[in-house]
Amino acid sequence: MPDVLLVTDNAAVLGEAQDLTAAGADPNPYAGMLTAEGMTRAERWDDPSPALARCIEIYEEATGEEIVHPRDIAPGPDGKKAEIAIAVEDFCGELEMFRQIAEKAGPDLTNDTWVEAVNGFGEIELVTTPQASLCEGKYAAADDARLVEFDPSIGESGDWKPLGEIIDASGGRCT
Repeated sequence: MPDVLLVTDNAAVLGEAQDLTAAGADPNPYAGMLTAEGMTRAERWDDPSPALARCIEIYEEATGEEIVHPRDIAPGPDGKKAEIAIAVEDFCGELEMFRQIAEKAGPDLTNDTWVEAVNGFGEIELVTTPQASLCEGKYAAADDARLVEFDPSIGESGDWKPLGEIIDASGGRCT
């Protein structure tokens, strides 16, 4: 087991680790590194939530292009990967979260109505996890967590390997 626990941007670290795997780094310095993560991106795309399914449908209808599953993304001629799945999760997810809070805030959307809506929100539907909530003092919505380890042998370029079951890290605080 590694001596380092990552507490950073998991998506960026995963990308760097996968790039080194694809480049043939042996040993891969990220192999065995640990972090806290909820569902992995591969898990989300294996069984999309209704929110993620809506985002995928919107993108594919608008562009006429099918989104490649994150584990199947191959580098293009320039050696770079077109990470459309990440963009869809991020941008659609942020817009969807904004929409839900704005609707709860009501037709007169101000800083005060926004704060009131968030402070009393409770469970919220996120694109990236089925376990999420907001309430006063808790403004990071995702509630799922578990220990994961980078394993360069998963798929083409490695991925997070779950080391346990997903837990509700909020302890039910906002629900």
